[in-house]
Amino acid sequence: MAECTPLSQITNTTSSTGRGGRSWTQRQHTPYTRTPRSRRLTGQGKTVPLARTPQAPRTLSRIKELVNKTWRLYKVTPLYKFDLGSLRKYSRLLSAHLDAEYRKGIAVGVESEVADSARFSLFKGLKGASGDSDAIEITVKAKPKSGQGESKVVLSAILCSVQLPDDAFLFPESFTFLPVMMVKGGVGLTKQIVSWLEHQFDCHITHMSFSPYDLSWMVAMWGGCVPETNSKPVEMMYTVPKEVEGLSRITMTIDAKVCKELWDSIRDPTNNRFTEEEEAAFIKSLESHFFYHFKVKLTAMYLNRVVTSIAVVDSSGRIKFYSDDHVHRVLRHITEVAVEQIQQK
Repeated sequence: MAECTPLSQITNTTSSTGRGGRSWTQRQHTPYTRTPRSRRLTGQGKTVPLARTPQAPRTLSRIKELVNKTWRLYKVTPLYKFDLGSLRKYSRLLSAHLDAEYRKGIAVGVESEVADSARFSLFKGLKGASGDSDAIEITVKAKPKSGQGESKVVLSAILCSVQLPDDAFLFPESFTFLPVMMVKGGVGLTKQIVSWLEHQFDCHITHMSFSPYDLSWMVAMWGGCVPETNSKPVEMMYTVPKEVEGLSRITMTIDAKVCKELWDSIRDPTNNRFTEEEEAAFIKSLESHFFYHFKVKLTAMYLNRVVTSIAVVDSSGRIKFYSDDHVHRVLRHITEVAVEQIQQK
């Protein structure tokens, strides 16, 4: 692992790498598909303060429950005939399904526990715009196989849509679009829940993954968000091609405040969208700085994990929120990416 010292010449460092730089003879990884010209930093409309985004009153919001937990991300096509007034019905149906699976010999849970009840409920605080559907939480509890002891939550899943893009799907009123599902729970139980949702609402749920280009957008957009307290260094972790022996990954670490200075220097403060040119300039500056110090072309590597002061995301679709003030900002972008991935299918 190699770590870069805090940037000192980042805005005027030059090298031969650039965003279009070549590895040894050619660039090894080009997993990019449709290129967005810009992405939203804030809500719809003109100038909106970057520090915060719309959310429910603090007395009602449950945003803090999402922070400092690792979630797996899934993308969800529109749900057919999903009714907010039928949450109790869905709870009974899913609970009955889990019980039936257990009786058939399919133990849904962990070795010492069996999932026996499920509950659908509203998750307050995630609506970012009036047009968003209410977020839905699914919790599954398991009881000990011995029959003694209290049940405990073994899975939490949250389906949400945070400021759905204006150019998203147009669909009849019989469909509800909650394109992002966050799950915290075992893989086997998650598969059972996904299967039931797909059958019940005629939808398709697949695991989200992120290309190096997706991750570079995330670190470029969020690198300038530095909370007053508990700020974290910005990190970009790269996987080294197998042709290089003796080195498996490279991590570039940048001081959060220095990263924000760079971010501010390339940003148009009057625009609430982060442009492709700004993203390219930000990433090129970091990669050029690293090349200046270590003579390593990061353009030849595979970016698979990014850390900022507000969230950490990896290529496999795992995410952890660090700041409850910026959960909307992060999930708004994840919503946008999920919609793009669904549309590409």
